[in-house]
Amino acid sequence: SQRDTLRVLREHVLRVVREYNVIIQWLSPEERRLFGHHIRTLDRKIGPGISKYTWQHHGIKDFFVKEACRECAAVYDYVKRYKENCNTISQICRTIAEGPDSKGLIVIERKTVYTRDEFRDRQERHQDEVKKFFRHQHQRITDVMLATYQFFDSHPEFVQAEWAADVDRKDKKIEEALK
Repeated sequence: SQRDTLRVLREHVLRVVREYNVIIQWLSPEERRLFGHHIRTLDRKIGPGISKYTWQHHGIKDFFVKEACRECAAVYDYVKRYKENCNTISQICRTIAEGPDSKGLIVIERKTVYTRDEFRDRQERHQDEVKKFFRHQHQRITDVMLATYQFFDSHPEFVQAEWAADVDRKDKKIEEALK
């Protein structure tokens, strides 16, 4: 019946709205600016369904709902991977903050007497361990940031500016972990 057809169509359109709203609500204002290009692209895909198509258009489910859901899923995947990468950076920061011997470049063991050469050797070994630890964490951060940048590398200048601000925020977070 016509009523059932309209009810099913309404559910499909509400699905698009829910998926879009999940993306928008999951992003902070800064992240919305960072994902501005993705969101505008998504708006262009969804826009005709809001302003141009009517309930009487034949095949609206096929040509609008499927396409809109596919686009929402793609943007959601970018946002999800971005959030996962942010969590990885936070985890690395915690690892740095709890780093080897609290990141001290000099280790002094209580109730241990060293000769000058033993002390120098012990300090050099310890410093090598700390340097290796920091190099490893630096490489992990670099890899995550490069993977994250792939979501935004060919986007307009306003997104690049927001990416630079996002990198600055992460730099401050890393700096705090080093204190």
